[in-house]
Amino acid sequence: MIKQMGGLTMADFFSEAMGGGLKSLSPEQLEELLLRASAMREDQLRLIDNPTACKFCGSTAIVKYGKTTGGIPRMHCKDCNATFTYGQAHEFANKPLSKDAATALVIGLVENKSIRELADTMGVCESTAHRYKILMMDILAQRLADDLSEKDKDGNFVFNFNGDTQLDEYYTHLSFKGKRDPEFFIFVLERFPNHHSSREERKEYLIKNGLLSRVEAIHGYFDLLCENTDNRSKGISMDQVCTLVGVDEHGQLLVDAVSVGGLESEDALESLTGRFNSNVLMITDSHGTYPFVAEMENVKHLQIDASKHVKGGRSLSAVNSIHSEMEKFMPKSEEREVATKYLPQYWALFIWRWQHKGELFSTRVEAMRKLLVEEWERYNPDYDEIKRRPFTINTKGRFKATDV
Repeated sequence: MIKQMGGLTMADFFSEAMGGGLKSLSPEQLEELLLRASAMREDQLRLIDNPTACKFCGSTAIVKYGKTTGGIPRMHCKDCNATFTYGQAHEFANKPLSKDAATALVIGLVENKSIRELADTMGVCESTAHRYKILMMDILAQRLADDLSEKDKDGNFVFNFNGDTQLDEYYTHLSFKGKRDPEFFIFVLERFPNHHSSREERKEYLIKNGLLSRVEAIHGYFDLLCENTDNRSKGISMDQVCTLVGVDEHGQLLVDAVSVGGLESEDALESLTGRFNSNVLMITDSHGTYPFVAEMENVKHLQIDASKHVKGGRSLSAVNSIHSEMEKFMPKSEEREVATKYLPQYWALFIWRWQHKGELFSTRVEAMRKLLVEEWERYNPDYDEIKRRPFTINTKGRFKATDV
């Protein structure tokens, strides 16, 4: 039977594509189509149940040789004595993804697709797509941490800013998405987990979790919970996460989630100490932390008042542009917002995309694939371990670092 696709046979679909339908695709869509088709073809070739020749020497003197621990058939060549497998999952050999799904995953990272989009293109459920995205971004985060900690023979950081260097803060919501602990939200964060619920729904939440009587026993506490929940997005507060952003005139970028609430001197110094070449001019807004950092790091400092855009011919346009890109990078809806514990992974992906911007789509995909494959065994990311990691940001006593 001929497969149907949207009312057309596959033959009709192929004819339409070959007849000019592909001309309507953008260059990046064509490149993705080629990459996905290549991966699917490799899957078809690898999933042959009874290979007829050795993949190394071409000999037909091959016999079945058991299976791998992952259940993949293994063959043995009597002539060259090689063993090989058919149906190999993909480069991340201990993860059960097809080659096509692995390619879709790499493309999805390069394009920063949402979890829902990634699940669709990989052909998996959203929880599986989320798991794989976190695993791969963690490789980027660990690699980035190693690069940032690398020092030269004189003990100086290899990564440091040169020339005009713009610094500013970027804020995201403090999110415990995925945490299922009503008492933590009500008595530690002192707010409800759902920010768009009605008062009636909030009371139902308390009743459902056996907390209503405890809340009502504290005079005015229910109203305080509602007020804190409704004011979550207003201004810089302890329900915001501060990410320090720095970029120099050569495009070197630092994006570091440092604390809840506003930026403080100790957090700025922990992130920036030893990161400045002697020729740096630090350009910032009027935040009171930066003069202290400039003094401690012995660098020149230019502060631009919030009411002005330029001072001495210099501005904060570069770092403001990065803020705009970060805004586009992060999911907009509360439903899809990033859990704060995963910010290091997401910012690592953001930095990778920044470093490779302007390259051809296929070049970026190959660079991402190559990095992940090369570093897979070295970092050996574990999803359950990542979920349990303590917060790396300064929680300022708002909650414990282990309250992930």
